[in-house]
Amino acid sequence: MSLTGWLLLAASVCDPDAALLRADFGDGVRLIGSEPCSVVGDFNGDGASDRAWVVRVTGMLKAGVRAENPWKLSGAGPVGLAVALSGSPRRLYFLTDSDYFGSPMWGHPEGLISARRQGKGHVLLVATESGEDMRLSFDGKVWVLRPDQ
Repeated sequence: MSLTGWLLLAASVCDPDAALLRADFGDGVRLIGSEPCSVVGDFNGDGASDRAWVVRVTGMLKAGVRAENPWKLSGAGPVGLAVALSGSPRRLYFLTDSDYFGSPMWGHPEGLISARRQGKGHVLLVATESGEDMRLSFDGKVWVLRPDQ
């Protein structure tokens, strides 16, 4: 299936998630993949539900969205993770790396992110080509990437 086909499938199956994504990040962000449409967990340990999506940036991000690169392989790219941390203030992140998300597996990102309880919150598990997940966690200031244990 072409990227256009995947985007149409994601749009039809994931309309509620796509609407939440656009509300937080703006019209310049598109949901890609549909399994899962988004992942919910407490990524900053504050007791409130946070949400993450696999996205493609096609235009401008809303003001206030922070772009970060926890992979540090290369520069920013159009594909990555949009993460909305609930609470006050609400924090929005676009996590990207053009080399990491340039891998062919991210062309059809089905089942590549999930959440797992750790401590008083959750970590975001992000797939790799080797089949080993990476733990992506928020330390209160920045996103930290570690091999899964």
